[in-house]
Amino acid sequence: VVLDNCANSGEIKMARAAIEANWVGGIVANYAGADGVIRDCDNAGEVCLFDENAKTASSVMIGGVAGVVSACRTFERNTNKALVRNHNINTNSTNTNKEYTGGVIVGGIIGLLSCDLTVDNCSTLWTSGDVRDDFSSSVTDDKQITTSNTTSYIKLGGIAGQVTAAAKIQNCINAGLVQKIAK
Repeated sequence: VVLDNCANSGEIKMARAAIEANWVGGIVANYAGADGVIRDCDNAGEVCLFDENAKTASSVMIGGVAGVVSACRTFERNTNKALVRNHNINTNSTNTNKEYTGGVIVGGIIGLLSCDLTVDNCSTLWTSGDVRDDFSSSVTDDKQITTSNTTSYIKLGGIAGQVTAAAKIQNCINAGLVQKIAK
């Protein structure tokens, strides 16, 4: 499969599901084409996976271009120009204990890169290309909000959130903010 000169400018929002893994990407959620090409793709739409008042036990992989790349031959000249984030919200005063047992991986270009691949000449541009993991609460009563941080990991990266193979990242630029926020 070849993804060449593809573009997205629409907002992509997905509710986190209590399944093994949640993948979200501006161009592709999960790419596993061993002879495949992802080249000259541009994402300008916010990519967001959100969890509102739910107890979930799943892993999250989010990327401005690809959520997960597990097999690919060429990945080059791809750009993300929008916010990429995992967003957890608690607006319900009866749900004061949220447990996340899965991990969170967020990358400006690729969430999880798990194959031997050279990522070449990719960029996350300016402050519009921020990478975030945030938890916020609008509960204002006397109940204490606790986040049961049984999450096994939170990994954020301007280009890739996590690389688990002998991959190479070269000639890439991140000009966006990378941050973990707790409100």
